[in-house]
Amino acid sequence: MRGIFSAIIGSCLLLAAFTTGRAQLLNGPESVVYDTLYDRYLISNWNTGNIVQMDSEGVQSYFVTGQGCQAGLEIVDDVVYVGCSGLGVKGYDLHTGSLVAHVTIPGSVLLNDITSDTSGNLYVSDPYGDEIYKIRLSDLSYSSLVPLIEWPNGVLYDRQNDRLLTCGSTTRNIYSVDRDDGSLTLIIQVEDGHLDGLADDSAGNIYISAQGPDVVYRYDSDFSIPPEIVSRYHNGPADIFYNKPDNVLAIPNIGGVSVDFIDFSIPNLSFCGLTVVDAEEITTDRVHPGETADIFPVICNSGYTVSGVAATMTSFNIFVTVNESEAAFSGSLPEGGKAASATPFSVSIHPNCPVPSVAVLGLQITADNEYIKEDTLLLFIGDASGFHDDMESGPGYWRHRSLSRLFRDYWFRDEICYHSGLRSWKAGNPISYYSLTDAELVSPPFLLERHSRVTLWHRIGAEEGVEPGTARDGGLVSILTMDGVKTQIVPDGGYTHTTVVGSSSPLRTETPVFSGDYDWAEVGFDLAGYSGVVQLAFRFASDGAIGGTGWCLDDIEVAVDQATCCEGLTGNVDYDPDDIADIGDLTALIDFLFISFEGPICMAEANVDGVEPVDIGDLTALIDFLFISYTPPAVCP
Repeated sequence: MRGIFSAIIGSCLLLAAFTTGRAQLLNGPESVVYDTLYDRYLISNWNTGNIVQMDSEGVQSYFVTGQGCQAGLEIVDDVVYVGCSGLGVKGYDLHTGSLVAHVTIPGSVLLNDITSDTSGNLYVSDPYGDEIYKIRLSDLSYSSLVPLIEWPNGVLYDRQNDRLLTCGSTTRNIYSVDRDDGSLTLIIQVEDGHLDGLADDSAGNIYISAQGPDVVYRYDSDFSIPPEIVSRYHNGPADIFYNKPDNVLAIPNIGGVSVDFIDFSIPNLSFCGLTVVDAEEITTDRVHPGETADIFPVICNSGYTVSGVAATMTSFNIFVTVNESEAAFSGSLPEGGKAASATPFSVSIHPNCPVPSVAVLGLQITADNEYIKEDTLLLFIGDASGFHDDMESGPGYWRHRSLSRLFRDYWFRDEICYHSGLRSWKAGNPISYYSLTDAELVSPPFLLERHSRVTLWHRIGAEEGVEPGTARDGGLVSILTMDGVKTQIVPDGGYTHTTVVGSSSPLRTETPVFSGDYDWAEVGFDLAGYSGVVQLAFRFASDGAIGGTGWCLDDIEVAVDQATCCEGLTGNVDYDPDDIADIGDLTALIDFLFISFEGPICMAEANVDGVEPVDIGDLTALIDFLFISYTPPAVCP
C-alpha cells in the first residue's frame, strides 16, 4: 500500500488529499492512525467531529459520524479510542464501528492526543486544562496524572525506552512523565514553537510536529543530537502517526483538508568518492595515460536504509574505455551512511590522453525496490598540480546541489556580482537569496601538493543574529578528499560569525560561517595538512526568515605556499613525498635551468647552496652532495 498512499514531491513522498473523482471528506484532519486489521487509515476531523477512513485505494468514507470526536486516536487490540469534545474518550469497534467504551472525565476541557502503554492504560492530554489523564482499560477508571504541566499536547508511550513522553505547545518542552506519580523530567526544549504531535519509528527515533514553522522534526532516541527536519510545508501538522509496517509517517494538516505521507523506505544514493588501484596494485586517487586501473566507487545515502546497491559505469570521454562496467556493494547501506564497492570498475586510459584532465563517467545506481539514480563520476588524470578559475569560461566541471532534503539549491553563474571579468558563482538570485536554502557548490577535482594554500575573492550579504558576531544565515568552505571525507577548513583569521540558528535552519548552532554585509575581500585557507586529488565545497545555508544579497565567489587559486613548502634540508627539487634528494631531483634541476625553464613546485627546494637565486651553483652543490663529498644540502630557509 506504500505506493498507493504517495505521490513524489522532492525527496519524500507526500499525499495531497484524494480529491480527483472521489469524495472529499477530510476537513481539518487532526489525528491519524493506521489500522492493520483492515489496511486503512482512520482520521479524526477537527472541523466536523467525524472519523474518516481511507482504504488502500485512497478512497475516503465515514467510519463514525455525529459523535463529536475530533481529536486524538489510538488503537488497542480491535478498538480505536478517540478524544471527543466535552464528551470524554470513546472507543469504537474496528469491525463494526459500534460504540463499545465511553469514559467521561468531569472537569476536563479539551481531551486531545491519546497513547497507550503495554500495561493496559491509556494516556490522554488536556492542553487547555494542563492535565494528562490515565485511563485503566480493564475498568475504564481514570486519574489525573500531571496537574502542573503547562499545555501538554502530544503524548507518546515510547516502548523502546519504556517511558511516557509529552510536548508542551507553549513551553516548547519535551518531558518524560512518570506513569505512576506524574513527576516530570525535562528532556529538551525545541527552538520553534507550537508543538503538537509525537510519534516513534521501529528504530526508536522520535518525531515531533510543530505548527509554528509547519515542519516535522526527528530526534534520535536519546535526544542527543540536534533534530533533523524530515518534512516541511505543511498546513498545521497535528497528531502525527508512524506506520511501522510500511515505514510511512502520516501527517494530518489541521489547517487544511489533507494528510501528508512520507515514505521512509526510499533511499537517496549518490556518488561521493573513489579509490583507484593501478596495474601495480598501488592504491591512489588518480589515473595516468596508458594505464589500466580498477576504480572502487564510494556511494553515500542521504535517504533511508537500502540493500542491494549496485552501479553501472559509462564513459563520456573518448580517452577512457570502460572494461568492467558493473560494481556491486555488500550488505545494506543505512541512512546517512557511505560505502565503497565490494567489486571494482575497470578502466583503460588512452596513451594520448591529455594531462591534466578530468574524465566524466556516467553512473547508474540501483538498489532494491526498483530504485534507480543517475549520477556522474569525475576522474582526475595525470600528475599536474594546482587549480585556478576566474569563473569566466563556463561552469566546466563545477557541480552544485541541495545538501538537505526539502531545502533549495540556488547556486548560479552571476553577471552582476563579480570581482574581475564579467562573472562569478553566486548563492541566491540576482537580487537576494531565498529562505530555506542549503546549497553546495563543488569545484572540479584537482591535484593538491603538500603545503598548499587556496585564495579566493568573495562578497557576502547574509542575515546576522541579534548578538554581535552571530549569524542566522551564512557560508562556509570545506575540502573533500577522494575517499568521500568532507572537512570544514578555516580561513586566515577565522570566520566572521558563528550561527545561532533555529530548527528551521540546516546548520547546527555555533557553526563558524561567513555572514553579515561585506564587500569584495580576498581570503586565504591553509591546506598544508592535505595532499592528493581533492575538491573544494562551498556551502550556503539560510533559515526560514529574512534574507540578504547572497554569497559571491570569484578568482579562486590553489598553489604551493612558497613560504612554507621547504622541509628540513633543500634538494627535493621534484617535490616527491619522500623529501629526499636523489637523481630525480638532479634531472628536475637540469630541466629547469637548461630545458623547459619551468619553475619547480617549491622553489626553495631548488636553492641547494642556500644562495639566491637558483642557478648553476645549486646544480654544482647537488652534484657534489650526490656523487662527490656527500655534503648535505643547505637547510630550508
